[in-house]
Amino acid sequence: MIILKSVSVGYISHLIAIAVDECMDFFGKTEDGLLKLPRSELKIQRHEQVENPSARSEARPDAIGTNGEVSILEYNEQIPVPGDTIRKRWAEISRLQSVSKLLRSLQECGPGPCLISSMTPPVGMSYLESYCAIILSDAIIRIDRGKELDRWSMATAQRLVQAMTDPRHLSTIIAPLANFYAESEGPIAITNRVTLRRATDDEIEEFGVRKSIVGYALANLSGFVRSRPVSWVAETSFMRPPDDGTPDLQALVELDAVVAAVRVLGDQFFDYPVAAFVDQPYGHASHGQPPQKTPAFQRWSPFEGPFILRASEIPRAIVFAQRVVPMLLTDSPNEIKIAVRRLRDSSTREVGSDMVVDGEIAMEAVLLRERETHKGFHLATRAAVLVGGEPQKRKGVYDFVSRLSVGRGDLLHGRDEIARGITAKEVLSLARVVVRRAVDETASQTQEDLIVNLDKQVVELSRNPTDPLGRILANELPKRHL
Repeated sequence: MIILKSVSVGYISHLIAIAVDECMDFFGKTEDGLLKLPRSELKIQRHEQVENPSARSEARPDAIGTNGEVSILEYNEQIPVPGDTIRKRWAEISRLQSVSKLLRSLQECGPGPCLISSMTPPVGMSYLESYCAIILSDAIIRIDRGKELDRWSMATAQRLVQAMTDPRHLSTIIAPLANFYAESEGPIAITNRVTLRRATDDEIEEFGVRKSIVGYALANLSGFVRSRPVSWVAETSFMRPPDDGTPDLQALVELDAVVAAVRVLGDQFFDYPVAAFVDQPYGHASHGQPPQKTPAFQRWSPFEGPFILRASEIPRAIVFAQRVVPMLLTDSPNEIKIAVRRLRDSSTREVGSDMVVDGEIAMEAVLLRERETHKGFHLATRAAVLVGGEPQKRKGVYDFVSRLSVGRGDLLHGRDEIARGITAKEVLSLARVVVRRAVDETASQTQEDLIVNLDKQVVELSRNPTDPLGRILANELPKRHL
């Protein structure tokens, strides 16, 4: 009978660090101070302060771009390639004191995962030994490149202990959120298995839009380019049954639904459906296919700065996402699902008029019946009452949506002119407010009930001669026999 011991993550993290040092001593160094390992050339981008940005093209021909204070410099560096050497000499390396102790301590955590056939380890190595070889290889590369090891080894240890303790196969899916920032030091749990969290340094390097600096707009050497950095990601983990080689599609769908729901919260924020799929307890990310529709970064000039989810708004954002996600996961179409999809698709458009149409359809989905006369009028009145606010603001929404409904006819007939005073940014911003309010209101009533109640408020408002919108409605309702 095997008695399993409780092994702390911190202890495993410590063992990883000293095992790496021992492994590097095992290889030794050349007279130049380099590890005696094969090396390959890698193109690396680094952010550096620039004393004289105006002379960068002459003095620093490797500069990709600058904002006047910080430049991205590109280098070709020789980095070690220890993986094959570690595996070939594993019989010796596994007997090193710290490496041997790391293996024994992990074995004491549990039997380890029952892994799928696609991750079969090299001949003569167990799954755990293969994972440890990858860890040692990656750590050596990190040290050679001057990257931090403490947080990385702690995260790696946590995954290893979790996977060795549970015999099922643990996998993680990550989707980067571009131009998104939340005022939270810790992760934000949206559902019981989907979390928003800060991206690690490695993820920022991997997922960040190339040629961008977090927090800066760059002047590219070949022209202006906007910064769309990735500093937050959405993440989900799930357990595969033993010997099951297929990913948990429900986890993929749920992650995407959460991202789509959160996406409705802000104008400036972009997402990719899925960025990376990582097999645990330890493995390299296998990147999914690029989405068919990717954000049209270069076209979104009206949208400035990152979307910031304020700390005070986080609880409400969680509730909003938890309401929307079940609607998105259903197979049958519904008004919220249509609206969210349109708002999400708008970020892929390269023409402003297409974004306007997306925004208007999103509002129509939640505020209009399937077959209804006077659609433009009903959309304008219901949106104005739903958004509410001060009388002048309410009238402003009515006027704006009325102009939008008239201008849409030109768009649909190939006349690419948006009604005067209407921009894609304004339409999409209003559409997101309308959809958010509709989600809140339909938590306790049906869409039909919402529409009926809004129409009642419109009639009531028409009886108020002191309200600027009320005076308009008093004239318009009789004309339409409403």
